[in-house]
Amino acid sequence: LRDEALLTVCSQWGLVPLSLVTNAAYEAVTSGAPNSWTASDSTLAQQTGTFPTTLWRRSMLVTNSGANGRATSTSIYSLQPAVIFYLFVPVSVRSGTAAVIVRDITAGADITLTGTSTSTRRGWTGIEVTGTIPAGCDEIQVWLRGNGATAIVEWGPVFFHEQGARVMQLDTRVLSTEDGGRLYQ
Repeated sequence: LRDEALLTVCSQWGLVPLSLVTNAAYEAVTSGAPNSWTASDSTLAQQTGTFPTTLWRRSMLVTNSGANGRATSTSIYSLQPAVIFYLFVPVSVRSGTAAVIVRDITAGADITLTGTSTSTRRGWTGIEVTGTIPAGCDEIQVWLRGNGATAIVEWGPVFFHEQGARVMQLDTRVLSTEDGGRLYQ
């Protein structure tokens, strides 16, 4: 009974990430792939985590079918130029190299990131970066990419927000402060 209580009743399970990315926790699904994420030279599949092995309910498996396949988030329009953003995403690389890209759609260029934006490790680790929205940028996307034609990468929830933000629109699933995931200032 003690073990069952610790696994179900007493555990804080499935924290919702604080994120400007739509469906950042991969909860909404159609035909096995997370809604609002688009596959490019890859296939996307929702995975179900198990407590206590993972600290989130869902992850996304990106299996490349071409060079540098990726999962692309919906566009984000709410960040203004010169704003510094924070991005953290857990990752487990089955083959190849995982890479996080924040793309300036307006200019058609990658935004320079501070920190290590790649990983080659199997088993859960995290990619944690910051960046600054460039002048003239009106639209960005987060790209979760596997480098190479045969890369297979599993991605955890995407924590993406403005550094120092005081107000942030959250999913309707977040009903109290206890429902929120990692928060950095």
